[in-house]
Amino acid sequence: MAAPSRPGRPSSAERRRRRTRTLALVVAIALVATLAVPLAALAVPAALPAAVDGAQDRRDAEEVLGTDAVHEVWLWTTAFLRGDGDAVAAPVETAEQWVAAEDGGTRTAWRDPGLDRVVLAGSDDDVELARALGDLAPGERLVTDEGDWLVLGEDGTVRALLPERSGGLAGAPVTLADFQTDRSARWEAVLADAQDGQAVGGGSGGPAADGGAADGVRAAVPWAVG
Repeated sequence: MAAPSRPGRPSSAERRRRRTRTLALVVAIALVATLAVPLAALAVPAALPAAVDGAQDRRDAEEVLGTDAVHEVWLWTTAFLRGDGDAVAAPVETAEQWVAAEDGGTRTAWRDPGLDRVVLAGSDDDVELARALGDLAPGERLVTDEGDWLVLGEDGTVRALLPERSGGLAGAPVTLADFQTDRSARWEAVLADAQDGQAVGGGSGGPAADGGAADGVRAAVPWAVG
């Protein structure tokens, strides 16, 4: 019986073809690896702003104010002020400010958008506010509103932190829904006054242009956002 034949040695031309295919494969792999990182970088915009870390901001505020007994300051959302019923579920947003009591008054820190970090904003000698801050329960939120300090409770009620100095909530706590009804009415009245004032002050003496009316509305907003 004849022995099985062994494959012959590849010719020179065949060896060159194999080396060429191998080299091409190596180059292709290297090219893909080289482009992988730049292509991945192009997939994500490089200018996206960093997300604000609320927990880190609080820790920074505690360090700036020198105490862990800090109270975050909140604002009513625009939707809540406009009377949106759905906004009652989430009526406030952070003011990116924190206040803490100290001997003889309070100290306040805030997130400076120019520096992009929490810094000391100032201090005062408001002893009554300092004393009232100490009575806040852990779940209560401190809300600033038209110069008033209000408290949003976990039970959905709103009360004045300093009733004797409050311009609108001198009595017992009210439900969030009742507070919104009154507060949104005042909000709409201010916006209407702002729009009327812009129309009267228009160059032609008639109704202001759309852009002018918008500017008038924006001019009335600062009291609502602290």
